[in-house]
Amino acid sequence: MAVFEILPSTASLVVETKLFHYRITGLHWFINYFMLIRQKNAPLLQAGLVLILRLLANP
Repeated sequence: MAVFEILPSTASLVVETKLFHYRITGLHWFINYFMLIRQKNAPLLQAGLVLILRLLANP
Protein backbone atom coordinates (compact mmCIF):
# COMPACT_ATOMS: atom_id res chain seq x y z
CA MET A 1 0.00 0.00 0.00
CA ALA A 2 2.79 2.41 0.89
CA VAL A 3 4.49 1.87 -2.47
CA PHE A 4 1.38 3.03 -4.32
CA GLU A 5 1.26 6.17 -2.20
CA ILE A 6 4.90 7.02 -2.97
CA LEU A 7 4.70 6.55 -6.75
CA PRO A 8 2.19 9.31 -7.59
CA SER A 9 4.05 11.89 -5.49
CA THR A 10 7.32 10.97 -7.24
CA ALA A 11 5.65 11.32 -10.64
CA SER A 12 4.21 14.70 -9.66
CA LEU A 13 7.63 15.82 -8.43
CA VAL A 14 9.19 14.87 -11.78
CA VAL A 15 6.49 16.82 -13.64
CA GLU A 16 7.00 19.86 -11.41
CA THR A 17 10.77 19.70 -11.94
CA LYS A 18 10.30 19.57 -15.72
CA LEU A 19 7.85 22.50 -15.60
CA PHE A 20 10.34 24.46 -13.51
CA HIS A 21 13.07 23.66 -16.05
CA TYR A 22 10.87 24.91 -18.89
CA ARG A 23 10.09 28.06 -16.92
CA ILE A 24 13.82 28.75 -16.44
CA THR A 25 14.49 28.04 -20.13
CA GLY A 26 11.63 30.36 -21.05
CA LEU A 27 13.05 33.06 -18.79
CA HIS A 28 16.44 32.67 -20.50
CA TRP A 29 14.84 33.13 -23.94
CA PHE A 30 12.81 36.04 -22.57
CA ILE A 31 15.98 37.85 -21.44
CA ASN A 32 17.67 37.27 -24.82
CA TYR A 33 14.54 38.57 -26.56
CA PHE A 34 14.50 41.65 -24.33
CA MET A 35 18.12 42.40 -25.25
CA LEU A 36 17.19 42.12 -28.94
CA ILE A 37 14.35 44.60 -28.44
CA ARG A 38 16.68 47.08 -26.74
CA GLN A 39 19.10 46.82 -29.68
CA LYS A 40 16.61 46.88 -32.55
CA ASN A 41 13.52 48.46 -30.94
CA ALA A 42 11.32 46.82 -33.60
CA PRO A 43 7.52 46.72 -33.07
CA LEU A 44 7.47 43.12 -34.35
CA LEU A 45 9.88 42.04 -31.62
CA GLN A 46 7.76 43.81 -29.01
CA ALA A 47 4.66 41.97 -30.25
CA GLY A 48 6.61 38.70 -29.98
CA LEU A 49 7.63 39.64 -26.44
CA VAL A 50 3.98 40.09 -25.42
CA LEU A 51 3.20 36.66 -26.87
CA ILE A 52 6.09 35.07 -24.92
CA LEU A 53 4.92 36.78 -21.72
CA ARG A 54 1.41 35.38 -22.17
CA LEU A 55 2.81 31.88 -22.78
CA LEU A 56 4.92 32.10 -19.63
CA ALA A 57 1.97 33.35 -17.60
CA ASN A 58 -0.33 30.54 -18.82
CA PRO A 59 1.67 27.31 -19.13
